[in-house]
Amino acid sequence: MNAGRGIWTATSTQLNIRIHLIIASLVLFAAVYFNLSIDNVVHLVMMISLVIVTEMFNTALEFLSDAVTRDMNPYIKMAKDV
Repeated sequence: MNAGRGIWTATSTQLNIRIHLIIASLVLFAAVYFNLSIDNVVHLVMMISLVIVTEMFNTALEFLSDAVTRDMNPYIKMAKDV
């Protein structure tokens, strides 16, 4: 339940995640269209998952840092810039 809510929150608030999901769908469609081997498709899915999970960690860090303070903080800025 919480994971689903987190995925929904990230998807509904973050443009980059929506872009990643659209491109991932196109890539997977192309993989099927070009008859890639199952091994290649599995590798694609793993890499797509890695990108999406990384983007979600980034989103979580941004939400958490915004909850700590909305004031300008050089350490939070550095964390967000990384």
